Amino acid sequence: MLYNYLTGPEFRHRVEAIASSFIEMRDDLEKEKRTINKNWAKRAKQLDVIIVNTSGMYGDLQGLGAPLKPIAVLEAGDGEEVAQIAAAEEE
Repeated sequence: MLYNYLTGPEFRHRVEAIASSFIEMRDDLEKEKRTINKNWAKRAKQLDVIIVNTSGMYGDLQGLGAPLKPIAVLEAGDGEEVAQIAAAEEE
């Protein structure tokens, strides 16, 4: 009886249904990952633009001789990182 069930079409259909569900779940997960990664990349780019523009505005005001109090985050920040962001923005 068990042998007949395991070698019959009903068992095969059940296994196929389970496998199809796993494949569908994996595909949905991959789509979700791509969407999340795209959104994270977009937000990271927006933050980079904000940092570059804020630093640029601060530098412009300093260049005009505005008596600004030092902003440690902008002055002691990783200048190389800001320069890389600015260079990437110009491309």
